[in-house]
This record gives sequence, structure tokens and C-alpha cells, in this order.
Amino acid sequence: MLLHYNNETYKICNMCNKIKSTNNFSRVKDIFRGDGYRSYCKPCNVIRITAQRLRISIYEYLERRKLKVDKLCEFCNHYFDRLVLDHNHETGVIRGWLCLGCNVHIEQNYKYEYHPKYNKVMEYFKKYEN
Repeated sequence: MLLHYNNETYKICNMCNKIKSTNNFSRVKDIFRGDGYRSYCKPCNVIRITAQRLRISIYEYLERRKLKVDKLCEFCNHYFDRLVLDHNHETGVIRGWLCLGCNVHIEQNYKYEYHPKYNKVMEYFKKYEN
């Protein structure tokens, strides 16, 4: 449902329930969507898509995002401004928050037994098996 006020068009986001300008919603070409806009605002849609891609609920994703506040990489134990949510690509199981370097390192080197950090990587995987 679109709301019109002062020559502006507004819509209510189905996720955050806030009234926002239609500029905050992506356009969609769908004959079944009468107003031509997505049901979720752009920030909520990113959250929804990320949770869907990780195969977890939106609630679980938001709870895990709260854990990111301390900005500590769970593998190297250093502080970083930006962390990524590490997950098993086959099962979708979330393992933890990692810095970009550790995330790439784990994905590329976990299968090489001769790698110096192989044992540490295996311990990290076992920690999140269940």
C-alpha cells in the first residue's frame, strides 16, 4: 500500500514496519505486485537475502550480528574493523566471525595437511561441528 504526502510517496516495510519513502524500496516488475515496489526496504532486503543465503532465520542472523560488536576474529584473535560471517558452504552451518584474511585462508588451505596452521584450522572446524 502506497501513502502519498506532500508530493512524496511512502510505503510500509513488511520487516521493520517503518514508513519510508519509496526511494528506499527497490522497484520490481511483477504483474502481481500492484504498487511496483518490493515488500521490504533495501536494508531489510539485504538482511533477508543474507539470512536466506546462509540458510538461517532472520532472527538468528540478527542475533549473530550482535556478537560481531567486539570486532574480534575468532581464528587469529586480532581486532578488525570489518568481519565476515564464516559458514560451511556445503551444510550452511555458521561457524563464527572472522577477519577477511582468515576467512580466505581457511577456505583455501584447510585441505593441506602440510600447511603450518592445518591443526589450528581443524580445531576451529571441530569447535563448530555440532
